[in-house]
Order: sequence, then structure tokens, then C-alpha cells
Amino acid sequence: MPILTTISRESAEGTKVTYKEVDCDNTGCENYRLCHPGVKETKYNIIEVFEDVKCPLGYELKKVALDD
Repeated sequence: MPILTTISRESAEGTKVTYKEVDCDNTGCENYRLCHPGVKETKYNIIEVFEDVKCPLGYELKKVALDD
């Protein structure tokens, strides 16, 4: 089952990345749950890249679907 989350913008569909949650504690942000999906920090395949995610802290993020 794919994991929806955010990663840095330079990552591309079909590549493997080491996932790390965004360093943020802004629980009121509309994207907080997307940026903190509750999965372990390990390597995942990017199976789909979606839109840019607007971040109030200025991180350049994309919404992606990951799979191991």
C-alpha cells in the first residue's frame, strides 16, 4: 500500500530515496499529517510524484507516493 508523504522537490519518480520526516512541529499546518505519516525512516521507491506542497517554513516539498 503506497505511503503519501512529502519529500524534497529534486527527487524523481522511479528513484529510491531514504525517507526522513520534515523537521517541523507546526501541528496546526494543513500539511502536518502529510509531512509526518508515521512511517520508519528507511529507503523507499518513489512510485508517483504529485504537486508542490506549500510549506510555511519555506521547505521546498513535493507530495509523493512511496512504496518499499
